[in-house]
Amino acid sequence: MRNARFWILTATFIAHGTATSTMTVHLVGYLISRSHPATATGLLGVLSVTGRLVLTAARRQLRVTTIVAAVFATQAAAILTMPLLAGSRTGAVITDGGFRLGFGVTSLATPALLADRYGTTAYASVAGRLAAPVTIAKATAPLAGAVLLHTTKGRLVTPAFVC
Repeated sequence: MRNARFWILTATFIAHGTATSTMTVHLVGYLISRSHPATATGLLGVLSVTGRLVLTAARRQLRVTTIVAAVFATQAAAILTMPLLAGSRTGAVITDGGFRLGFGVTSLATPALLADRYGTTAYASVAGRLAAPVTIAKATAPLAGAVLLHTTKGRLVTPAFVC
């Protein structure tokens, strides 16, 4: 708990959990508001598996931290460009796909990062300390996003800024 890296990792996973849970809840409504069918968000399952395969293959060549940083950057770019590109079906699929690619990666990367950084002996303690704030963020973020959308009546607020 006194390690600055732990707090950086915790903040990173809180931000990521906040973004993913908010986007998961609000993405269908957003895409429907942009005249896309709800089925446009059907990429979650396929891309979760794809993300896991990418992580597994990339771990042979790269460090987990590098892979996670690249995936998180891809997700951030997808969210930030969504308001610009989601007007077309292709843009919606590209941004949705870029965002959803990270779903499979984080579920495998979190244990790998913790075990690499803190060892397997301390893994359970560190994972438990990390899980509480991340879970709280994931649980409260969609409601906070809905309140923000309601309060601003959707003006100047897109999924990119809800996260």
